[in-house]
Parts: sequence; structure tokens; C-alpha cells
Amino acid sequence: MKPNVAASLAGLWKGAGELLRTHLLTSIDTKQRVLESCEADILAAAARITGSLRHGGKLLLCGNGGSAADCQHIAAELVIRLTHDFVRPGLPAVALTTDTSMLTASANDFGFARVFERQVQALGRPGDVLVAISTSRLKRLGISVGSVTCSSHSSKFPPLPASQPGVT
Repeated sequence: MKPNVAASLAGLWKGAGELLRTHLLTSIDTKQRVLESCEADILAAAARITGSLRHGGKLLLCGNGGSAADCQHIAAELVIRLTHDFVRPGLPAVALTTDTSMLTASANDFGFARVFERQVQALGRPGDVLVAISTSRLKRLGISVGSVTCSSHSSKFPPLPASQPGVT
């Protein structure tokens, strides 16, 4: 039985119901557009990550702000468990966003634009996968993408084919 919407709005500001509806419909639309334009890229990334984990690699994750929280959430789900319905061993995933001493020392010594770079150099191994999450731009992520894809570490993290910025 659907609850009475008018009763649910009691005590809220006048536009709350419409705002909720707009946010939910926008979310549905965004997910449909992501499916249409990014499905192949998402599946390619999933295949790359799965292959890495199957061959003893690990997943490194980095991002700023809310994306940092997303990294921590993803790593926790992989290390602990995603669901109670499927029991499996922990999977090796590391959020590079959690060590404040490491982050502040790196930002101080190398600049914020390279805040994750040293961790990737120190912890990344051939076959590992780096996922950089950003709602803005990769250059604001605190990782020099060139250092991962163009330096002596390029064999560690070859870029995925991507049609969307920030998918590699």
C-alpha cells in the first residue's frame, strides 16, 4: 500500500516533494545514459580488474572528496564482502585515500597534483589495476596521469580504451 504523500510531507518545506521527484528522475535518466554510452567501457574495466585479481594482482583506488569516500567503500566491499548471500575470500583492494600522514606528507613534499603518485609507485606492481575516480577532472585527482601511463611504470597500468573522461 502506497503511503499518503501529503501526510509524508507534513513538516517539510513546500518544494520538498517536487525536489525529491526531480532528483530521482534525474538519477534514472543519468543511469540510462551511462548504460547507453559507457556499457562497453564498464565491462572492459570489470574484465581488467577481474583478470588482475585472478592473477594475483590488486586494485588500487584513488579520488578526492566524495570520490575518496567511494574508493574506501569499494575497497571495503571487496576486502570484507559485498553481500551476505555470497561467501568468498577477501579480495586485495587498497584505497589510497585513507592515510592522512601519507597524503599530507606527499602533498607537502610533491604538491597536491601528485598526492597519490608516490603511493602508486610504492604499492603498484605489474598486473595491478589503478582506478581513479573523479566527478571533475583527473588532473584534480592528485595523481599525475602521465606518471602512471608514460613513465617507467607504464607497463603496470596501461590505459583502458575509453570514450568517457576519467574512465581509464
